Amino acid sequence: MRVLIVGTTPPGGGVFARTLAARATERSEAGDEVEILSPDPTSAAHRTGRLDGFFLAARLAWASRRFEAVELRIEPGLPCRANTSRVARAGYLMALGVALGRYAEVTLRPDTPIPIPGGLGGRAAAPMWGSASRIVVWNEEEEAMARRTPGIDPEIVELAARLPSSPVEERLWPSATNPDLREAAMEVVRARAERDRLALEARSIVGAAPAAPTRSSPSSLGVARVIVETTGRRVARLVRRAVR
Repeated sequence: MRVLIVGTTPPGGGVFARTLAARATERSEAGDEVEILSPDPTSAAHRTGRLDGFFLAARLAWASRRFEAVELRIEPGLPCRANTSRVARAGYLMALGVALGRYAEVTLRPDTPIPIPGGLGGRAAAPMWGSASRIVVWNEEEEAMARRTPGIDPEIVELAARLPSSPVEERLWPSATNPDLREAAMEVVRARAERDRLALEARSIVGAAPAAPTRSSPSSLGVARVIVETTGRRVARLVRRAVR
């Protein structure tokens, strides 16, 4: 099956991005042809671009000609930015529901807390939730809330597995009163340098440029493998067509 994975993937994006990357790797290893579309230009993804509002609905509608399935991470800024007006948000969500309805299989993966003002309910969000084949949530409270929400089939709601750990977390600067201020500050510098290195490496991989032989996080390597395998299959198809 041809599957479109939509959302932020590593090296940035935090724990939910790593989970989405792991899902892309899982589907690829199961034999699906996977492509990743991310709103973050530093993501290890096949394509990146603006994915809020009508931009997301348009990209999904266009991609439905090539993909049978879509897995959409609902995250801050996707599908709506925080400052989106109520009227505009209603229009965006309704358009998104129409676009998702073009796919045979739709999986929605909202972050927690669910980053939609007003939560799961609301008339405008109904077409989006109604298009889903699966809705994956992160805690029992949101699972129960989803099962009670009008327009959502309670049978398609499921609780996700535990969130993965990460070798690179966002580190905050220590307090000036910290007795080990110098050492704590150096730890933050090293952690942020590692995060930036992974971002540069991811861009290098996606651009097909050779990356330096450095240690990568498991999520970044998994996404890179998905990208390489998908690109290889496309090249093979083009070669076969050329020799016919």
